[in-house]
Amino acid sequence: MNAMFYGTDLFNKPLSFDTSSVLTMDGMFAYAKAFNQVLTFDTINVTSMFIMFQATLAYNKAINFNS
Repeated sequence: MNAMFYGTDLFNKPLSFDTSSVLTMDGMFAYAKAFNQVLTFDTINVTSMFIMFQATLAYNKAINFNS
């Protein structure tokens, strides 16, 4: 899921993913300008979230990561 929504200008939809097998989420929302949805991810196998939210402009919702 590295840089999956990186730099998106208008994307702001709820997300629902099975992330139980994801290993890295580096830069997933970095520089996203409009995204502002509650996130609930199973991060049990994630080893890196480096700069996941770097320079996000609108994001201010709850983040629910379980590990």
